[in-house]
Amino acid sequence: MAAFLVCAQLLAFIPFPVLGLSAHRSRVGLAFLKNLAMKTFLLVLGGVLAFAPAFAQSYDLVQRTGSSQTDNFQGQFDAILLTGSQDDVLSDWQPLPFEFNFFGEPVSGYFASDNGYITFDPSATVSYNAPSALPQAAGPNLAVYAFWHDFYLNGNSSAQDVVYASTWGKAPNRVHAVTWRSVASYQTSGSYYFSLRLYECGGIEVGLYQGNNADGVIGVENGQGTEAVVAAGSGMASFGSSDIFLQGDDRLFGFQPAGLELDLSLQGINLPLYLSEAQQQASFLLKNQGQSAIQSFELHYGFEGGPVQTAIVEGINLPALGSMAFAPGQLLETGAAGHKTVVAHIEKVNGMAQADGQSCNNEASLNVAVGQGSGQVPKVLIEEFSGAWCGACIFGKLILDDIRTSFGDQVEIISVHHADAMDFPEGLRVAYNIFAFPQAIINRRPYDGAIPLQRDSWGSAVEAARQVPSPAQVAVSYQVNESARTLDIALQTTFTDYGAGDFRMVPMVLEDGVTGTGSGYDQVNFSDEYGGVSPIVGYVHDNVLRALPSGPFGVPGAIPGAVSPGEVYTQTFSYAIPQDFDMANIRAAGALINVNSSNLSRPVISAAEVVDVISTVETPDKVRSTVYPNPVTEGTFWVERADSSGPAILQVYSLSGQLAYEQAIEGGRSQVILPFALSGGLYLYRIASQKAELLGAGKILLHR
Repeated sequence: MAAFLVCAQLLAFIPFPVLGLSAHRSRVGLAFLKNLAMKTFLLVLGGVLAFAPAFAQSYDLVQRTGSSQTDNFQGQFDAILLTGSQDDVLSDWQPLPFEFNFFGEPVSGYFASDNGYITFDPSATVSYNAPSALPQAAGPNLAVYAFWHDFYLNGNSSAQDVVYASTWGKAPNRVHAVTWRSVASYQTSGSYYFSLRLYECGGIEVGLYQGNNADGVIGVENGQGTEAVVAAGSGMASFGSSDIFLQGDDRLFGFQPAGLELDLSLQGINLPLYLSEAQQQASFLLKNQGQSAIQSFELHYGFEGGPVQTAIVEGINLPALGSMAFAPGQLLETGAAGHKTVVAHIEKVNGMAQADGQSCNNEASLNVAVGQGSGQVPKVLIEEFSGAWCGACIFGKLILDDIRTSFGDQVEIISVHHADAMDFPEGLRVAYNIFAFPQAIINRRPYDGAIPLQRDSWGSAVEAARQVPSPAQVAVSYQVNESARTLDIALQTTFTDYGAGDFRMVPMVLEDGVTGTGSGYDQVNFSDEYGGVSPIVGYVHDNVLRALPSGPFGVPGAIPGAVSPGEVYTQTFSYAIPQDFDMANIRAAGALINVNSSNLSRPVISAAEVVDVISTVETPDKVRSTVYPNPVTEGTFWVERADSSGPAILQVYSLSGQLAYEQAIEGGRSQVILPFALSGGLYLYRIASQKAELLGAGKILLHR
């Protein structure tokens, strides 16, 4: 039976397209085992079973130049270690997520330096900026030098230069990475991108992705400064000239346990965590972490406790530090609904009787949920990256208007501003590698292999996102309290089907109707719209992202890793509204995401439906107005005025600022019946006296 194989020379561990290579031969067989974990990593020592990963006293160096996926610059960091304007600084102490031996010495954490290295020395206080030949007794010592050089973070880069960390995989085969993103050099111009990776099973890798011929040190050094393994003898190496957007010019360096010739690592299983089809294609992510090329291996896989499928892969040439995605021709039969575990292991690498030289990384597993057919069409989250200075962003706004017209309240549009008066700095641009504007991420998923997306694909990406069923419905309710200047948010997730993974609820604070004076607000316009005027003075910005109270990826723990139909989970959040935000135009949104620990993808399962809005608007004269019920069903609601200042005008506006309806109302209680032609969605309302004094304002959600 045919098998499909990708042999892309990748450093990063993320899903990537699977292509067919007919030159390779595979055979797929079927057997039955009571437990797929046929080959264990266990050694019998005096009757005791124990894991035995191979840790070395020294390292062998492997080098390669080729194509690599540049350290997952897409939604896959756990913590930002350094950011802003920084020079010659160390991060806070970062505990390692797993036990790790370095030159035979157990280490528990590290400091990251802006100058391109980490040190495992807990007493370190200096970020050394003058690289020197290794080994040497002076600091840093006990260090991994990804590229030791006099770097700095300028804090003003459009790419947002940072140092960040991430961890993925499952014990005992996890990976911890530290990445220097868009850091600047005192020696040369341009931005530098590079990373290092620590493998729980042993070994270290460095990847250089973009730079401009700076000189520095690449290597590892023990704690005494007496032993080192360095990429260029003992001295300086050139970063080279490379481009993060080009394939084939990445430089990779592996510091492997000494003497490890053959080591094929099964790094993960690429499979949706929610399986809604009877048959499902899985791919398996493998990496050559030894020194010799891989020509063949066997892969055994299936659901734990069920039938095992076997693929024999031959005729390949996977070089040291190369990665591949293998997709067998035979699909997984998902079977009955419920929670399941997909397990896999490799053996007979290059025909060896045992798996290879290091067994601790030869197995992988993934917990999934097989649906019972009760998945929902998700509400789609569109996170658009924009700026008042961006003339082309008007075209993006027009496309979003068309999407809103087509899908109504089945999409949630959020505008993430950069380098203007509404700038939002909290990680999303870093996470998704936003360099150009306008761009967007749709449900935080790739579309047609790409993320982020250019504007011409937004509409089709929304259509595709709606075809991915969600095992849950998500609702958001919120209350704005002007006197306390707080926004209280409640997110509720109701599961309609089985689910598995690391589910997290992510609240979002938005502001509509944002205007101001000057270039920070006036919108540059490259289109013929708005009369072709540029800039558009007094432009009204809607859907402006103001805060992510739980961060861009939420907080784990509120929802268990395995859930069943009918289970409901709620989280509440409180946000203090800054003085310069307009209380009347603040609203909440939210989404449910699922973090896949195998590859750190973090797709949106569904954006939240707004189910309840309470907006208490208080003027300086303590005048209060209440709108109820809210949401509004079939267009009828009541306005309750606490004042008795005579007739007033209620005006209802669309989110784009268009007047949709107005009506005279009296003091006390007035009924309002909105025209049937007014479509469902979120609207703004304003109540003013005949003297134009503000008596109330807020939002109403209209259901049709």
